[in-house]
Amino acid sequence: MRFRVSRPHKHPKSSIPWFRIAVPKDLRAKIGQSEIKQSLGTTDPNEAQIQLARLTAEWKSRFQALRNEAATEDLARSPELVDEFLRQLADRRHGDLDGAIYALQKLIAVRTLTAWGPSEYYGRGANRALGHDPDPSMWADWETDPDPLADLIPEDDRDGLIERVAHLNRNAETLGFGFHEILRYIQDRKRWSAVDLEVLMIEQFTITSIAFGSAMYDAVAEHLVRRLCDYRSSRWNLELLSALQLAPGFALQAPITMAPMMPPVVAASSAHVNTIGQQVISNLGKNQNGMQSLSEGLQRWKELKKPGPSAKVEADRAVGRFVELFGDKPVSLITDDELYDYRDFISKMPANLSLPAIQKSGLDLRTAVDRALEEKPDRELLSPGSIKKDIGALSAIFTALREERWIKTNVAAGISVAGYSKKRRGQKNPRLPLRPAQMETLFASPLFTGCIGPRDFERTKPGPYVYQDELYWAFLFGATAGPRLEEVGQIRVDDIEVVERGDEAPIVGIYVTGTGESQSTKTDESIRVIIVHPRLVELGFLSFVSSRKEMGVTQLFDLKQSKLGSWSKELSRRANRYLDRAVVDDKRYVWYSMRHEFADRSELDLSEATSRQIMGHARGRLYGLGAPLHRAAKELEKLDLNFIDWDRLKVAAGRDDKA
Repeated sequence: MRFRVSRPHKHPKSSIPWFRIAVPKDLRAKIGQSEIKQSLGTTDPNEAQIQLARLTAEWKSRFQALRNEAATEDLARSPELVDEFLRQLADRRHGDLDGAIYALQKLIAVRTLTAWGPSEYYGRGANRALGHDPDPSMWADWETDPDPLADLIPEDDRDGLIERVAHLNRNAETLGFGFHEILRYIQDRKRWSAVDLEVLMIEQFTITSIAFGSAMYDAVAEHLVRRLCDYRSSRWNLELLSALQLAPGFALQAPITMAPMMPPVVAASSAHVNTIGQQVISNLGKNQNGMQSLSEGLQRWKELKKPGPSAKVEADRAVGRFVELFGDKPVSLITDDELYDYRDFISKMPANLSLPAIQKSGLDLRTAVDRALEEKPDRELLSPGSIKKDIGALSAIFTALREERWIKTNVAAGISVAGYSKKRRGQKNPRLPLRPAQMETLFASPLFTGCIGPRDFERTKPGPYVYQDELYWAFLFGATAGPRLEEVGQIRVDDIEVVERGDEAPIVGIYVTGTGESQSTKTDESIRVIIVHPRLVELGFLSFVSSRKEMGVTQLFDLKQSKLGSWSKELSRRANRYLDRAVVDDKRYVWYSMRHEFADRSELDLSEATSRQIMGHARGRLYGLGAPLHRAAKELEKLDLNFIDWDRLKVAAGRDDKA
């Protein structure tokens, strides 16, 4: 450091020269002035030079002493800076200190292990142990410019380390403890470059200058690593960890002691009075459920939302896959990065790969996927729609847990899936609405005008018979009311209500409530009354209902519920096969195409709002449960059904008076 020192300065009001020296900028706050001025006390030029040299040496020495004193004070502040940084991280996670520490430990662990390079990282299974698949671009220059941390962990230690980390991360009560062992290598070898990013964050969070390579830098880095090594998560089972440490071949380097969760924070100048430990206790008191596992969150979601069978299956599958990849983590410690990693992994997962079958074989999910793709690289992968269902199932669980105050945010919200689109043009196999000519062809086909026999393939061939069963009525319901096929398949006889109107035809309503045994509704808006169009009454629908009552059966149709709880699975297959045989052999047209067609037609004949209420897309006073049925029937009679020759159908069904 250079000091600007003047020659003996003559004071304008005195014959005695003065001493002047500029105070270095970094010390002005301590000294309280920007320049030192002092009389030399003599008019003798030679004596003045001697005094000048003496004062210059004294002040240089004092400046250095003050600088050393400041450095010592800065070093002493390193614990305060680290703790303030951790406190701010926890605040950003709504007081979740366990989550903040876990995220830091994992970030450092990933950085340390990816330094090995891609072949070592994947070859030793580090991706499985950490639950992280890095972006390949991070290794773009690895061959020519290896990471300085590549030699931090000796090659002979790596397999055992990976095995221990993977094992510990599979259990919510030991999750993250294996990161301590990685941090110990950094601490023992004083490789502070492993936490360069974190020291930079501390500098920014605390608004403190920390010069790279300085003693202050090393002190902050060392204290951070020690804090992370010594931290004890409130979720850990210390007895279990102690038992694991005693197991042969499972020596964990980090000592098992009943250490406090966090040493007290050094008092800051701000109004933060509580210690980190007190904050953790307080936060855990308010949000203890956040430390429950994802599996427990799944069960809570089921209790709260009472989902239908298919929704349960989708949620069980999504949670099972996530737990297999990342462990059964506490819900408050699950990060959006892990959700994105989860999405990216299942995007490369072959279709029809059953997790229970994989687990039965003794493989883990990642290994099973790798082997399947090695054996057949061109295997069909999960569709964007299937991936979206997985993400959606996890999002639904997190939304429910957020409402219960288990967590503060839904980390699965807003995650996009490549290739997925609600718009038909963006879908791999879009469903198209049936065209008017196709609707006309359908209702002029043998199923409605006469076929040769009861089997499905016989119904496509003209003959003298009409069989009014679930296939017959499902198509007619689709054309006249636009329900979901599952709503048709689960109808119970006692869901049907008939309202007589004197000389007018009776009004028939089917109550869709989802409250009967083995019944469900897709959404709350689905709860409504489906009006049976008068044309169906003319075709003998009430006679069909009466015959079912006389048989003493509960269900309106002879359908069996699938293992997953669906009433319409087999009916959907039969209806789609019939469309292929009798109307159009194009996979874009299925029974559900009738619901799309009804939506388009009803919005033209009625209104968009009324159409949505009829179809169960919106609740409304007119079509909500308990609404006046005659008003709903009047609206439905406005629909254009000219593509059906009703007289022909009545004759074929033996319902025509003249016939």
